[in-house]
Amino acid sequence: MNNILKIVNIKKSYVDNSKPLKILYGIDMDINKGEITTIIGPSGAGKSTLLHIMGLLDRPDSGDIVFKNKSVFSSSDDELSDIRNREFGFIFQFHHLLSEFSAIENIMIPLLIQNIDYSVAMEKAKILLKDMGLINRQYHKPMHLSGGERQRVAIARALVTEPMIIFADEPTGNLDRKTGKIVFNIMYNAVRERGIALVIVTHDRIVEKYSNKIAYLVDGKLQNHYYMGIEDET
Repeated sequence: MNNILKIVNIKKSYVDNSKPLKILYGIDMDINKGEITTIIGPSGAGKSTLLHIMGLLDRPDSGDIVFKNKSVFSSSDDELSDIRNREFGFIFQFHHLLSEFSAIENIMIPLLIQNIDYSVAMEKAKILLKDMGLINRQYHKPMHLSGGERQRVAIARALVTEPMIIFADEPTGNLDRKTGKIVFNIMYNAVRERGIALVIVTHDRIVEKYSNKIAYLVDGKLQNHYYMGIEDET
């Protein structure tokens, strides 16, 4: 069975001016190993909120997430943090690299948090930097990297723990069109080669052709959720 993450009737609201503001109205979705799932919708539709709940960065008002056949929201915050660090990778619109550390150090950090030996972490980071075409930039700090290079470092950081799922929130939204396409192709190929699941939220419909499954999120509800075969670049 390829299913590794199941989203079950997820509902979420926030308080705005003392009144509840409903964001998600009962979301159901399956995430499968080796598939790319894209969630598309306009700003304010609840895409990032849904991604944060799926990635265990936030808790829903009701509903559940089942990861590897285990309900997760009965777990403590520390247990959820451990799952995120060991099993999930994250890529955001803004790279969130630590400015005081070099590219290779930024990639190593998730492994060092797991108490992986420093030399082992460095070797893993170097392999990914080569994959990203950045080995000659390994000692540069983020301020000395271009936007596309920073995002490639962020992709490498997401991959370094060998996660089962990567969650990407508008991963090319802060880049120009040409650089965004290059970065997305690198991310897509890296995920496909490793056979892991990738969940992307975006308003950019060009990503559709890379996707196995597409969901349209409008006003907190899934309007469509269907399979779509990936088109290879020609």
